[in-house]
Amino acid sequence: MRHGKKFNHLGRQTAHRSSMLANMACSLIEHKRINTTVAKAKALKQFVEPLITKSKADTTQIVVSFLLTYVANMP
Repeated sequence: MRHGKKFNHLGRQTAHRSSMLANMACSLIEHKRINTTVAKAKALKQFVEPLITKSKADTTQIVVSFLLTYVANMP
């Protein structure tokens, strides 16, 4: 049963999934557009949108602290 499963595992181990999402986020920020599947895009959206929202405040410290806490607590 799927009780308590809040996110898509994308058929990968935790380390592979986290590094893949981090690489995709870097590519998205750098190139502004990437080609990927719908499932990966939905998983990436949860990772990137808070980062973009926090970066609009134009304070590097907020963005860096957010990235460090997110990577440390990555599911």
